[in-house]
Amino acid sequence: MSPSYRPGYGGADPSAYSSYVPEQNYYRPSGYRQPQRDPHAEARARALAEQRARRAQWLPDEDDDYDDDEYATLGPRERTYLEARKRQQQIERAQREREEQQRALEERKWQEGLEQRQREEDARRQAIHEQQRPVKQQRREKAKRSEEAAKAKEDAQRRAASKSPSRIPVNDSEDARARRSPSPPQQRPPPPRAPTPKPQYTEKHEEAASRIQKRYRIRQSLQTIDECERKFRDMKKAFTYPTTLDFQKPDGGHVTVQVDRPPPLGFTSANYNLHAYLEGLLKLLMKLDGVESWGDPKEIEAEVSRVEPWWKGVWRDHVQGESKRK
Repeated sequence: MSPSYRPGYGGADPSAYSSYVPEQNYYRPSGYRQPQRDPHAEARARALAEQRARRAQWLPDEDDDYDDDEYATLGPRERTYLEARKRQQQIERAQREREEQQRALEERKWQEGLEQRQREEDARRQAIHEQQRPVKQQRREKAKRSEEAAKAKEDAQRRAASKSPSRIPVNDSEDARARRSPSPPQQRPPPPRAPTPKPQYTEKHEEAASRIQKRYRIRQSLQTIDECERKFRDMKKAFTYPTTLDFQKPDGGHVTVQVDRPPPLGFTSANYNLHAYLEGLLKLLMKLDGVESWGDPKEIEAEVSRVEPWWKGVWRDHVQGESKRK
């Protein structure tokens, strides 16, 4: 046998070729064809998903066996699409239910708050009515006594006018003189006056009185707020910032600290101006707390809240300076 002969290759040397690639369809049956993609599969899957969504809307508790039968006719891609669509619909349905529950909860809280405010308003109105009841009773009794006194006086005048004066027997000469002399004109009794009508107080009168009192209190509250605001402006304008602060030492006496920065406000136990200023601010706050119209004390509170941080900062700077020198 010749050395150049290679069985199986027809006497040719296989190393002469760069690579040996068999035919792509060598092992594939001759009747096999590449499956073509159905262009209408995605549209059918979408239509099927919409049909299932409509059916789930009207029949949410329906058995899913029918869906399994429909899935059997679809490929993996269409089945995955339908399952994702179904999960998305479930998520959206759960989200809508949560939103409806939240709205119902908020509406219930709002209704409860409204009922609570109505109960408080009724209780306040009832308390005002109870406070005003003795005063109204006294007024009614006073009007009744005045009416009874006027009626008794009119009855007395009527009885006095109805009584005629008694005749006194006189002799003939006196009778003749009386006939000759003109008799003075007889005074007629005054006509009786009509009785004063008794005032009638109803719930409308009481409600009107309550509104008048409420407006009066609001007006007084606004005047108090305006007065406090003017006083606060005057105090703030007249206040002068100190250049030194006196702090009490634990062992007695005090130490004076120089103010090296422009302070917004200050407070010390030894400075009269700061004491007076802070005390005036606190009095204004207490006065505003008693106002029924709920005055806004934020501006005064802001002034007070800047007092302690300032003098504590001055003391902290002083302590740090002392520690550095030591």
